[in-house]
Amino acid sequence: MMSRPVATYRLQLTEDQPFAAAEALLPYLDDLGISHIYCSPVLKARPGTRHFYNVADHTLVDPVLGGEAGLRQLAAAAHDRGMGLVGDIVPHHMGVGPWSPLWERLLTEGRSSVAAKFFDVDWETPLPGAADKVIMPVLADSYGDALAAGDLTLVEVDGHPRVAYGDLTFPVNADSAKALERTGLEGIAGIPGQARSWQRMHSLLEQQHYRLVSSTAGIRLVNYRRFLDVDELAALRVEDDTVFDTTHELMVQLVTDGVFDGLRIDHIDGLVDPGRYLQRLRDAVGPDTWIVVETLTSHDQRLHEGWPVDGTTGYEALRATLGVQVDPAGLRQMAQVAGAHDALPGPEDRWRMKVDVLDVELGPDLRRCARVVWTACQDEPTVRDVDYRTLLEAVSRLATSLPRYRSYVDPQTGESTEADRETVAAAVRMARREVGRGTVPDRLWTHLEALLTGQVRWTAAAGEAVTRFQQLTGPVSALGLEERLFHRHHALVAACELGCDPDDVARTLPAFHAEVEAMPHAGMRTTATHDTKHSEDARLRMAALTGMASDWAIAASTLVSRTSPPSRSLALRLLQVAIGVWPATDDGSTPLAEVMDPALPDRFATYAVWAARLADQITSDRTPDLDAEAAVRRWCALVWDPEGPIVPTLRPLALRAAEIGMAASLSMSLTRLALPGVPDTYQGTERWDDSMSDPDQRRPVDFEDLASAVDGLRPAHAGGLWSARRDGRVKQHVVRTALRLRRDIPDLLGPDAGYRAIEASGRWAEHTLAFARGDVDDPDVVVVAPRAFGRITDGGRFDPLGRIWADTDLALPEQTTWTDVLTGHTRQGGRLAAAELLANLPVALLLRQR
Repeated sequence: MMSRPVATYRLQLTEDQPFAAAEALLPYLDDLGISHIYCSPVLKARPGTRHFYNVADHTLVDPVLGGEAGLRQLAAAAHDRGMGLVGDIVPHHMGVGPWSPLWERLLTEGRSSVAAKFFDVDWETPLPGAADKVIMPVLADSYGDALAAGDLTLVEVDGHPRVAYGDLTFPVNADSAKALERTGLEGIAGIPGQARSWQRMHSLLEQQHYRLVSSTAGIRLVNYRRFLDVDELAALRVEDDTVFDTTHELMVQLVTDGVFDGLRIDHIDGLVDPGRYLQRLRDAVGPDTWIVVETLTSHDQRLHEGWPVDGTTGYEALRATLGVQVDPAGLRQMAQVAGAHDALPGPEDRWRMKVDVLDVELGPDLRRCARVVWTACQDEPTVRDVDYRTLLEAVSRLATSLPRYRSYVDPQTGESTEADRETVAAAVRMARREVGRGTVPDRLWTHLEALLTGQVRWTAAAGEAVTRFQQLTGPVSALGLEERLFHRHHALVAACELGCDPDDVARTLPAFHAEVEAMPHAGMRTTATHDTKHSEDARLRMAALTGMASDWAIAASTLVSRTSPPSRSLALRLLQVAIGVWPATDDGSTPLAEVMDPALPDRFATYAVWAARLADQITSDRTPDLDAEAAVRRWCALVWDPEGPIVPTLRPLALRAAEIGMAASLSMSLTRLALPGVPDTYQGTERWDDSMSDPDQRRPVDFEDLASAVDGLRPAHAGGLWSARRDGRVKQHVVRTALRLRRDIPDLLGPDAGYRAIEASGRWAEHTLAFARGDVDDPDVVVVAPRAFGRITDGGRFDPLGRIWADTDLALPEQTTWTDVLTGHTRQGGRLAAAELLANLPVALLLRQR
């Protein structure tokens, strides 16, 4: 019997945490109030993977997780408890390598293979002699150097000859295999260092359906569409019936059999036609399956109308719940600090970063898109004589000027929405300004706007042009903004997060409530995922700096000037992140080394190098500068050295930010859990979490410790839990209590229950986030989750807790009785003083007694 999720819990399934381990967690998750385990991908992936988004074989559940039998056993055990599972589908791409049967077949058989329709290969590559070949950017050196050095050899694997390069091997086609049966493998080898002796090896490689090139050259030569610029993740053509059926048959069967009650769809915006894909999926799994899609929408953008889904994966909730905890005045002061340290990119910089990634990392995709658009332009007499270079310039500037992730024009019919037309028109206006008058003729801009919004006679060429453009702009935004900009913009590092705009992050109470009202009410609500760049707790501690911005300005400027970091901009980021992940158990009285995770300095340094590479200023991912990275690691060691120059200044600030951040985390958690929708809890985040970016947030969770604390999580203990807040149990109490209440009264807290803002009055009214759920005219649940604690606590001084609220109060219906389920205290309706309501915890969850 299929059940719709009430609350999900994301589990990262791995070889070390397989289905059997997940089954063992069911009693704990059931007690927590979870209805469904939200599984990471389960299909057979690249050997050794930690994330499983690099699916290698869509016909198998990965044996390292326990195989299909283990998955079905987990589902059965969950059903026995009235729980269920949600699956994660990856339709856009798959992992490619010798472990992928489809990719192996493509490389063995070439363009004529049945596997060719699965991958989006540009078989008409302009590289001389490489037509009908897959270009593989896998060599560390040039092809000629690798060949002459003897790095390319022949080996036998399972009785078949293969080309070997380091740990990689590649198949040979049938004709080459037959020839090698006659000659043997040894006759092909040459003498290392003597280039001419490798002619036979070169001739054999020339006969293959692929060409091996250096990773440096491959940036501009690769001819298959990928996930962003990741060569190991090749895009799939799920718009093809055969491809959809082959890649979805098993997952659909698991839904049909009741193993999965819902599905999360990864990277929906990368598909040719998201709407048609989703309709086909909906038809396959039925109307009752809960479906959410991963999509990035801006605060003024809505989920595309007409998609047969229940909502998104919840980045809009992350954005709103973070933004309401940011003090806008403090943020402006922090932006001034960033500007003084070359860490505040402006609009021109933002555009330039997109241009750079489009010209380099996404160059092949751009040129392919431009060729297709050029072909479509031949149907229009006014622009058919525009030369390719001009057309390339125009398409490039349009792609970098699009103000949103992508448009959604129907590639089959040309149908577009008003939002699509406004988005493309805005891009055309900006591109015209950037390129300058005369470089691109006005008639071309006019036609491109019409073409890319479906306002021309529709042809197959027009549909292909729209497809290529819409699949190009998302990666441009992801690489140019979410990676490069987010790692150079250091006014508030917490704002450089999925779904957020670091230049527009702060939210007033009215803006917050408006965004909640606009969210699809059956979608997921999340504040931490496997993709977020910092844990929710680290994010909120960094956001706390907006409430003590003057102190931050002095500390940051002092430390950057005193320590000579390899990059001032990077140092500003790392100081904020250090505050975000500062040991939660530090009370300032114990030596730092005694309260710090011994692994933290190394984790922090690894994160720092990763962030520096993405910023692409002193080092980069494709061409690492090892000397610069060593300097980064040396500077990171100073951050945690108690005897060094940083800790004495940073530690007091970090302790105050931690106090504010812990209160804000309880507020964010309660808000997420009480909003309309389906709240998701990322594994382990029911306690304080100091995770940084992937793979740090995939570290094992100590579930035994979490389960052992349950008996002490009682309303009567709330005050004591707050007093001992550094151990994280108070957050676990708030999460558990809210989830259990949501499960017990789904009609009052579920997606269909009403939502209404409640206004406070008094001195701190603008800091009092409150809302009612259920019947909004006669509510049964009221949530009080204050915001931006820095100003009201005088920079993190909470004790005694109730004192900080001065004369602030809330008005609830007269002659009503309410119980705060977090503390067990009962209150009468009418005007409730915040000082009394929030005396034991900084948040309240009120249930009306009928």
